[in-house]
Amino acid sequence: MPDTKIGYSCCQAILSDGSVIWKEGKKAYSIDTHDLYKYWKNPSKENTEVDYFECPQRSEKLVGLFKKYILIDSSILELGCNVGRNLHYLYESGYHNLTGVDINDKALQLGKEHYPELSNLNLICEEIGSTLGRCNKNEFDVIFTMATLEHIHPKQQSVFSDIGHVAKNYIITCEDEHAIHWRAFSYKYKKLFEYLGFIELESSELFCKNDIDNTGDFTLTYRVFKKGNNNEA
Repeated sequence: MPDTKIGYSCCQAILSDGSVIWKEGKKAYSIDTHDLYKYWKNPSKENTEVDYFECPQRSEKLVGLFKKYILIDSSILELGCNVGRNLHYLYESGYHNLTGVDINDKALQLGKEHYPELSNLNLICEEIGSTLGRCNKNEFDVIFTMATLEHIHPKQQSVFSDIGHVAKNYIITCEDEHAIHWRAFSYKYKKLFEYLGFIELESSELFCKNDIDNTGDFTLTYRVFKKGNNNEA
């Protein structure tokens, strides 16, 4: 698959049926879900698993939101946990009822080696749609993501409604809402989750210097949603 470099002429087209066309220079590629799965199971040399141990400020900001809204004994699911940096920071802050899911087995194993407490957690290696599909309604008090939903293929947007189904109380998204790449897509998370019956409690931004791959610097938007009364059951 293509991998964008700064200075290339690139554009993304999403067709009415959810198909994705990525144009890079004079070449055009059709991107499907299997392309994304293949990439994230074994990312490129410019996007290696060990790089995700860095960027502590992103996890520190997340922990601040948890301390503000989330009870310490809440059941928590991270979708796309990679090496588990966010889970580690939450664990260190007293949140121990943690589950993580990621499609990259190498990342999960490296995380357990780097953060020994992760071996005590429930870490699942598969794509997030499969995990959500097996979950019961309101199974987790909190579901959160960081730079994960932006990689959901447009044909798999049912993942968003699955998140709304499985999250009992809160959803926290930390995403690049302007992501445009062959493996990244721009979604309006506020609109999506409010449509599913959640109320946004707050939002803020964090500028991120990108030292992981060659897609450029970006801004993560942090949003906290609480399930509305009409969905509490």
